[in-house]
Formats: sequence, structure tokens, C-alpha cells
Amino acid sequence: MATMINCPYCGKLTDPQLDSCVHCGGFLKKQSARPQRKSSAPSQTCPSCGALVRDGDIICVACGTNLLTGQKIAEERKKTVETRSPTTLIVSIVAAAVIVLLGGIVIFLLTRDPVARAQKLSAAGRTTEALSILETHLAKKPEDPRAQFELGKLHWSIGDYDPAAKAFTEANRLDPKNREAGIYAVLSHAENKTGAGRSSQIAVLENMVKQDPADAEAQYLLGLARGASGDYVGQVDALQQASRSSGATAALQEALGVGLALDKQYPAAESELQAALKASPGDGDVLAALGTLSSLRGDDQAAGEYLRGAVKAQSIVGQEALTRLGLLAIEEGKYPEARELLGQALQARADDRVAQYFRAVCLARMRATEQAIAAFEEISAGQGPFAAKASIHLARLYLAQQTPDRGLEAINRITASLDGTAGAELETVRGRIHQAMGEIESAQDAFRKAGQMDASYPPVHLENGILQVSRGNVAEGIRELERYLELVNPEDPESGAKEVQGLINQLKQSAQAPAGATAASRETQGGVS
Repeated sequence: MATMINCPYCGKLTDPQLDSCVHCGGFLKKQSARPQRKSSAPSQTCPSCGALVRDGDIICVACGTNLLTGQKIAEERKKTVETRSPTTLIVSIVAAAVIVLLGGIVIFLLTRDPVARAQKLSAAGRTTEALSILETHLAKKPEDPRAQFELGKLHWSIGDYDPAAKAFTEANRLDPKNREAGIYAVLSHAENKTGAGRSSQIAVLENMVKQDPADAEAQYLLGLARGASGDYVGQVDALQQASRSSGATAALQEALGVGLALDKQYPAAESELQAALKASPGDGDVLAALGTLSSLRGDDQAAGEYLRGAVKAQSIVGQEALTRLGLLAIEEGKYPEARELLGQALQARADDRVAQYFRAVCLARMRATEQAIAAFEEISAGQGPFAAKASIHLARLYLAQQTPDRGLEAINRITASLDGTAGAELETVRGRIHQAMGEIESAQDAFRKAGQMDASYPPVHLENGILQVSRGNVAEGIRELERYLELVNPEDPESGAKEVQGLINQLKQSAQAPAGATAASRETQGGVS
């Protein structure tokens, strides 16, 4: 028995005496030459292993060669696998995973971070939804400075300044380094014209200055805010700090000069304002400030020159300069000129309460009674600082028209609590109204109350003196009238000092007259009262 061998093509045991392997058909004996492949032959051999294949076959069943390409199928697969290496495959898989992961992170962050969601909605114009998201978030986490700041910006964008101010203030408190939040808080509070708004501004600015003492802008704004609230010492201190931090500028010198003037440091104020004017010649605002300073120092001539220069320069405070010029004209008794100036001030700003009130005063002094009454009625019907004074003027005008009942209506319209000189003035006019209406006891009570409020208020002594004389209390009446003359300027024609002195002389002569002259004396007293 012949020894079996392994087929060199398929590796299986086969008989070496055979021409071809019984398993794969591969030739076991060397062939002299491989016949050429003919397209007309019914069969042919594999070019790789020589095994017989049929015409039309694509794959050699013996060795797996592709009869069209001459490559074995295993090699083609290997080549394909080698072309797409493991490293390339891994990179592709990782890249795809990263893209998916990033998309998931974005979605996750937008879901988890309400501030980011609100910002995205706000950018799309969906402000209401953005506000709702932030308010819901802050209800749970009010200490989130980012959310507070974004909430403030959303409210600011729609002009809702009060909640904007609160949010910005809280954002700055939680994150003092967020200077932008502080500035926005100050601007938002500026829209609130009440004292509460100013105090909030001051608190924010003081916090900013505490964080950065060299912040000249914050110091400057702090000085202005303190001045607006009446803290002139604090105003000067903050402005001086600002000047040390950034150096003197015309605007700083002007603001500092105004603060010093309001603090009654007139020489220092003059120095700062003149320096500001030198740095910015012809500046209407500085001229107006110098005019006000000159007025405070009693130099009306210089005040008028500066204020007229401010009006001519058409400064921002030109309207205030017109008002101040009008007041100077009133002090000089130039009522027609004052009325014209104050009218111009009202054309520049219709809600100038000072100009409104003193223009009505001018009308009253010019005996334009009906126009004055109309002007005072409008002012007294409001809630401004001159409402009470306008009501008192109205009462006087109605008394002059002999309509005390309307005067009492005007007086009763006053809701403000007045004391001191203002209270004494009110009660004196009230007493005159009761006296005109024949309510003598009520008049006496009002005069007594006025004297308790301000014993140095001259008119109350004049009115009470006349009342006491009319009631037969001549000695007390004389004392009251003499006290009146002690308190007034006898050279002032409006004081009526000469007439009052004449009345006192008559009363004293009557008291010393013989009994037969009593009737004539009483007639004189009755005529005076």
C-alpha cells in the first residue's frame, strides 16, 4: 500500500499515485505545461492551482481563487480589513460617540442651567418665559448672583425699573466684584424719584467704594447721590475722594463747588467753581452755580450777571437759572419782570413747582387777584411742597374778597402737619377767618396756638392785638401791638409800622382821657378794629 501524503493545495490526505487530489482536484504530479484557456472549451483549469473548472465558473472550488481577478477571496478580505485599520475604526467610533455626547451635554446643561435657558429665550425675544424661569429658580435659590443679574437685565430691557433695581442690588450684594450690577442698580434706582430710591443708590455706591476705594466714578456718583439727599458733608467727602483718585476735572470741581456752597463753605466753593470755569470757559452750568453761590452770599448783582450768562449759554440748568433770576427780581420788588422770567422757566419745564408758586405770588403782589387765585388753586390741589403755602395764600385772597367761608375751605384742605413759623402762619390766618365770621372764641384759640408755635412771628401779635382791643382788653392789646413793632422793620412800607404806632398812640391817649371823652375813644377803637 502506497504511503498517503497531504495534498499541497487542500492539506487533506490523498494517494500520491493519483494525478489529482480526490478532495480538491489539485494536480499531484508535475504537468509538462498548463494548457491555454480557450473560451470555446467546455472546461478549463484554475490559474492558481491548476484544478479543473467549468466554463462560466467565477470561484475555484479547489483553492478559492476569484477566476475573474486572479486573487484569492481570503486575500481580498484581508486587504479590506488591512485598509480599514483598527486605529481608524476606533477613532471613527470615538468621534461619533463624542458628537453624541456633546449634544447630550448641551441638552443637559440647558435643562439644568436656568440662566442659560433664560438667556437663550431672551435672545429669541421670549422675555416673559425667560422671566418665569428665573423667578422660579430664584424662589428655590435666591442666593444665585448670576440669576439675579440676568433677572435685572430682563426687567431693565422692558423698562420695569423697580424690580430691575432690586435684582441688580441683590446681584451686587451677592457678588461685590460685579461692578456692572452695581452701576445698573444705581441707574435703576435713579428712576425712583423718592427718598427711598436715593438711599438705595447710596447703599449700593458705598458698597462699591468699599470694594474698590480707588473707583473714582463710584465716588463721584456717591457724592452726587448724597448731595441730592441733603447730606452735603458726605457729598464733599466723596467728591474729594474722587478728586484724589482721578485728579481734578471741570465736572468734579463744579460738583465739589456746589457741595461746598450747600455746606456753607462759601470761600472754598468760590475757589472750586472759579477753577471749573477756568477749565471750561463759558460753561452755563458753572455760571449757574456761581450765580446761586453769589445769591447765597447776598451779592445779588453778581448773582444776576452769572445767571444771565447761564441762560444765554443755554445750559442744562438754564431753566433753574431763570427761576433763580425770577426770585431775585421778587426780592427787588420787580414783580412784572419776575413774572416774565418765571413764565419762561415754566415754558422750559412745566412742572417746576418753585416757578409755579412764585409766579402766583407775583400775580398776587401785582393785584391780579383772579389770576393769582386760579394759580394758587391749581398748586393747592396737588401734593407738592408748596400745596400748603398756596392754600394759605388762597385764604388771604378770599378774605380780601370778603368770602371767609371759601378761605376756611382752603385752610381745611391742608393735610400736612405744620409747626414752627409755618404753623404760626397757618393758625394766624385761621384766626383771621374765624374773626371775620364772628367766631371770636375760635379766633382767640387760633391766635393763642400760633403764638405757642412761634412767639417771634410778627403777624400773630398784630392780629391778636387788634382782637384784644376790639374785645375791650386795651392794655393787653397795646402790649401785643408793641411786640409787633419790636419784631418788624419800621422802614419796611409793607409792615404798616407807622399806622400801628399811630393806633397805639391813640389807644394810650384814650386810656388817659377824661371820662367825658370815653364815648369818642370807643368810637375810635371800633373804627380801627
